[in-house]
Amino acid sequence: MSECLFKLSKALLTFFGFVLYWGIMIDKHTEIIEILTIIRSKINSETDVSWTHFNTIEELTQMIDSSIDGLKRNENVVIEELAIHFAPTSTFQELSISNGWTEEYLMLADRFDDAVKKILAKKTIQ
Repeated sequence: MSECLFKLSKALLTFFGFVLYWGIMIDKHTEIIEILTIIRSKINSETDVSWTHFNTIEELTQMIDSSIDGLKRNENVVIEELAIHFAPTSTFQELSISNGWTEEYLMLADRFDDAVKKILAKKTIQ
């Protein structure tokens, strides 16, 4: 009986360890996806993109949507691409200035930086 319980508990620990590991892998981009979703929600037909390198609102929303999709597939290269858009005087800051949500952008940029630091810290641990 105790042999059977030991095997069962070992199997459960292995299973839950696997689930926890994959849960971390899946959830590691959740914060960045949330940030992009907030930015995406601020874009409408009146959005001024003239100070970004995008020619149209559609190009901008397509980039955000494809970035979200890439993050859901755990494509880390997306983070590198997004870092450029979150850099000072780049896409998202210029977008926020032109459209009146600069203060909120600064908070979102800080959240983005924190999320990237956490991902990099986990990457160096593994």
